[in-house]
Amino acid sequence: MGKGILVRSLWVVVVILFLLAGVSCQSTAKVCPMKACGGGACAGTACARQGDVIHEPYLLDTGLVSRSICFENPTGAPGAGGKAASKLGVGRKGAPAIDLKAGQEVRLCDIEGPGTIRHIWMTTPNNPLNLRSLVIRAWWDGQTHPSIECPIGDFMGFAHGKVMPYSSAVHSLGRNAGMNIWLPMPFAKKARITLTNDGKENVPLFYQIDYTIRDSLPPDVGRLHVLFRRENPTTEKQDFELLPKRTGKAATSAP
Repeated sequence: MGKGILVRSLWVVVVILFLLAGVSCQSTAKVCPMKACGGGACAGTACARQGDVIHEPYLLDTGLVSRSICFENPTGAPGAGGKAASKLGVGRKGAPAIDLKAGQEVRLCDIEGPGTIRHIWMTTPNNPLNLRSLVIRAWWDGQTHPSIECPIGDFMGFAHGKVMPYSSAVHSLGRNAGMNIWLPMPFAKKARITLTNDGKENVPLFYQIDYTIRDSLPPDVGRLHVLFRRENPTTEKQDFELLPKRTGKAATSAP
């Protein structure tokens, strides 16, 4: 994944949302669609309080607890960020980034669930080779294989590592490679995310992961899956497989 970009190549990023639904419980007289109450009549407890934080961000008593992880606060502990001293003094962002060595893997988060990752921000030098050489991987709920495995640029919504500023409901991208993804990523027991530098150069890396815990998730909640495939060069008269066969209920999209 860390090789240069050549002509006659074909690439695809496939995003699979397995049953990823955000249904809120509004009535105490109806069967609870979130199934947080056992699938029966909701009595107006945690499920009713949580509602839909995407479309109703003004709700306060949701039962959710917000957390944020970065290099200064790798555990997301309350009040633990921004304590490292810089030349400007204590608490002035003294350790916001690391120098990610060539071949190094860094753990971005290891979160106990239930919860939902709400937002990931990241920035690193804006050049195509670097943005194709940094590979993000994510494991949900103790899986042995990653559900997400993709170059960081493609994961953040732009092709070939070429930064073109834009905004959408899922991504926003600044002209200097300030990258954001806003797609909710629920997990029941654990979320673990890493970033690996498959390139040949050391690069600075900044990031932040914003998430909630104590989410009331249905037992069959979907997990985000992202697949990156590439052939370079492609084989003449041979079909390129966008997505290997998958089974189960899912919603699929390819940018």
